[in-house]
Amino acid sequence: MGPDHQVHLPHLEPGAQARALGGGGAVGEQGDRQRPAAFEAAGVCWSEYRTLGEAAKDDSLFADNPVFGRARQPSGRDYPVPGPAATLVGKPRGAPAPAPILGANTDEVLADLLGLSSGEIGKLHDAKIVAGAA
Repeated sequence: MGPDHQVHLPHLEPGAQARALGGGGAVGEQGDRQRPAAFEAAGVCWSEYRTLGEAAKDDSLFADNPVFGRARQPSGRDYPVPGPAATLVGKPRGAPAPAPILGANTDEVLADLLGLSSGEIGKLHDAKIVAGAA
């Protein structure tokens, strides 16, 4: 355990303390059933563990959440994706965008981030060292 365990351990309920110390306190015992109510009463931000498939079916996480929208992907599938991280005052929130096709930004990255000229980029394409979107 870390050096702060003595500070935090007394604040955990007994079942969690036992598990943290390597003792009993198996999941499903009385403390585990009481934990949700205790978390809610204390204002703890928490949720039960869910698989991505289970979470995707929860409308409060995706369909009713303004952070997410739907976008048709290059694969042809349509699924929830996050939109812009921020909304500026007086401006409409941007729509979520699909993922770029592999290679769609190759030339831009080579030019803008690496400072290569169009001739240098062309030579890389000709030599099949890089490729654009198919």
